[in-house]
Amino acid sequence: MSLVAVFFFSAVFSFMGSAPPGVLNMYAFQLGLQKKKTAAVRFALAVGISEFIFAWIALRCAHWIVSVPAVARYFHYMTAAVLTIMGIAMLAAASRPQTKERKSGFRKGLLLSLLNPMVVPFWIGISAYMQLRGWLRAEEFIDVFVFALGASLGVTALQLT
Repeated sequence: MSLVAVFFFSAVFSFMGSAPPGVLNMYAFQLGLQKKKTAAVRFALAVGISEFIFAWIALRCAHWIVSVPAVARYFHYMTAAVLTIMGIAMLAAASRPQTKERKSGFRKGLLLSLLNPMVVPFWIGISAYMQLRGWLRAEEFIDVFVFALGASLGVTALQLT
């Protein structure tokens, strides 16, 4: 499959996979309602950067995660622990009054998207599907780069809409 098709499919999967309401989408929506366009663009760029990183990691590590039984067996426990810690941290942060509002949404976008535990399993599934279809070669650097770039631009486009 051509690199253009790899880019297109990963961008479309990223856009559609990121569409359900979640923390990232709600925060981007909030920035839009508050008419903070610069912060919204910075937020979207930060989310796109982290999506690039996650898509790259997921594609490069999918084989390892599946082939190591301990990781595969306990992956849901690790995910539950991360979600619990994130929930407690967000509840604690919500109870404290915010003293100063930052103009840039970049740091918050990067932090929120890096703490999203569902991104890696999502990209592992998508990359495995594309590899099984013969559309993606995980051993080729350019394929991995184009795949991650498409994923990044797909989620960035969603955050900007």
